[in-house]
Amino acid sequence: MVFNELVRQNINPESLTILSSIAAFALAKFTDQQIKDEKSLINRWTMKIHNLTDTINTLILKIATTKRDNQKIYQAKKARINSHNRLSGYLKKIHDKNRHMTR
Repeated sequence: MVFNELVRQNINPESLTILSSIAAFALAKFTDQQIKDEKSLINRWTMKIHNLTDTINTLILKIATTKRDNQKIYQAKKARINSHNRLSGYLKKIHDKNRHMTR
């Protein structure tokens, strides 16, 4: 249902990529402020944002595929890889902070 609405509204893949980047950046800022007291909460939010990012990137690819636009498909796949790499970097940062706090 969400996918059909995005296609109907003609949402462009670049907007969704920006949203996923903002979500990952917000997570990184959140952890900077509250890592000491909220480890379990951070881990839950990490997974929620990871799932949200994956869903957004999947929607980007579905929109491009539905429209049969080869350039958009290529851009969507590239955006999905870039977004995953950014998120992996944020997750590593969180993991390093968690490990540092437990010492």
